[in-house]
Amino acid sequence: MKHIKKTVLGVSALALVVLFTTAMISRSVGKIPVKAKKTTLIDKKDRVQLSSKGRLFVHENLTKPLARRYKVNLKRQMISRCPSGLRYAIYESPAEANPYFVGKMRLYSGCRGKVVCEFRVNTSEDKIEVFQEDKQQYVAVSNWILASSSTAAQQAQKN
Repeated sequence: MKHIKKTVLGVSALALVVLFTTAMISRSVGKIPVKAKKTTLIDKKDRVQLSSKGRLFVHENLTKPLARRYKVNLKRQMISRCPSGLRYAIYESPAEANPYFVGKMRLYSGCRGKVVCEFRVNTSEDKIEVFQEDKQQYVAVSNWILASSSTAAQQAQKN
C-alpha cells in the first residue's frame, strides 16, 4: 500500500512539473523574435486574381495549345504530391501603370518545373499574349508557338 501511495504521489508531482514547464514555455514563445520572410510577391489578400472566366480563357487559349505542343495529357486521373503537367501562376496583378495580369506557365515533370513562358491577360480577360524572348515583347499565342517551334527545329538541325 505504501508503494502505491509513493507512486501516485511521484506521478502527481511529475505531472505538476510538466504542466508548470509547459505553461512557462508557452508564455515565453511570444517573446522570441521571428525573422520576417523576404518576398517580392504581392500579399495574397491584396492580390486580384483571375475570375473563373479568366481562368477558363487561359486554359482554352494557352494551356490547351501548349499541351498539344508538349504532348501533355490535361486530364488529371490521379492526385499526386508532385503532379506532372502544365501549371501556371499569376504573380502580378493589374495596376494603373500595367493593366494586365502577368503570370508564368510551367511544365512539371514530377516536382521539378521548367518555365515554358511568361504571359499576360488584360483586365477584361479576353486577350492573352506571351512574352517572346528574341523580340523582347508580348505577342499573340499562336505567333509565339509558331516562332518557338521554328526556333526549336532550327536548333535541332544545327545539332
